[in-house]
Amino acid sequence: MSAGFREYHNIKPRTRAEREGMRDREAIERMRLKERSGGFHHYEEYPGISKPAASSSLYLPESERFDTDFAAEDKRRREMEYQSRQQNLNQRREQVINREVGRWETMENEDKKYQDMLNQKQSKWQAGQKNNLSAAYNPITLEYDSTEQGSRLKQQDDQIRYRAGMRMFNLDSKMNSEFNVVTGEPRRPPNLPPRPF
Repeated sequence: MSAGFREYHNIKPRTRAEREGMRDREAIERMRLKERSGGFHHYEEYPGISKPAASSSLYLPESERFDTDFAAEDKRRREMEYQSRQQNLNQRREQVINREVGRWETMENEDKKYQDMLNQKQSKWQAGQKNNLSAAYNPITLEYDSTEQGSRLKQQDDQIRYRAGMRMFNLDSKMNSEFNVVTGEPRRPPNLPPRPF
């Protein structure tokens, strides 16, 4: 080769955008991955990172990308957090109120059942009456109470007296004779008791 003849390799000049892009480290790495040879894995550029779809969580509209009002954004975020806290507090307050209402209703139902049981015992078995006699009878004046229980007790006592008188009459008529065995005088049998009803 002569000194006057030089062979030049024609290289396409890079544009200004390409030269500026060459300063970016990620762009350089991407370009080297694309141009890699030797049986390595073929690089396929994924457009989802640099240009995510609108449904992706990485997507940000252009109008919001250049929003520099950080104070308004911070206020909006704080208001959303405050609303969320207030909503949680309201839900917890309602749960506590509902739990207290249910607890009071349970207590009222138990008290009502207990009062019904006491009323039934007092009316039927005459139990659970404080400072009251067990029978409707006054032991000082020897008179029955002027209540339904008093009249029922008087009727039961009259029936007991009548049955006792009938038993005494039947025993006397079957066991004794018509005259007194010691004196020989005629004997007078006991009177029949009056029927109480």
